[in-house]
Amino acid sequence: MWLFGKKKEELLIWQNLIMQDSPNKLVMTEKQLKQATEQQASNDLRIIQDCIRIISETVKPDIFFSRMDLLKEKSKRLIEFEKYIKFSGASPTNAFQEVLDNEQDAIYQFISRCFNVDFEKAESMKTEKGKMNQFQKFYDNLQPDMNRMDEKNRKYIEWHYNHSVSKNSCTD
Repeated sequence: MWLFGKKKEELLIWQNLIMQDSPNKLVMTEKQLKQATEQQASNDLRIIQDCIRIISETVKPDIFFSRMDLLKEKSKRLIEFEKYIKFSGASPTNAFQEVLDNEQDAIYQFISRCFNVDFEKAESMKTEKGKMNQFQKFYDNLQPDMNRMDEKNRKYIEWHYNHSVSKNSCTD
């Protein structure tokens, strides 16, 4: 009886992981839980792939950082599923570590894309004031998320901003 109670308790924990508003009693069989977990993992993997695509393409800080957060959230969730289902390919634990290890590189690439877009806009401006405003916009748009960046990325932003402003202020 104790073993059955322990198994039921584990299944209830599993159910609570899968169901948003899980009742305090077991309503799914182990087979149903496995199917639900596999479906949720499939959905989370689709979202993760979408996040990775958007993170590698966007030039909007709010979209970039919200998708980075969603990528980490869904990756963590897959780690919880590892106990219950098998994954083909990289384990969620290893994949999540890779996300963390590559986060600052992704931010660096994002900053570079943002600067290139803003630099092109600035170059199309007719007045020096317009160009300076565009460089200021680049800098200001990234300020709210500076705390999420390592020193290298903060310096990269500062360098682009200062270099662009000083270069354009010399042409007055």
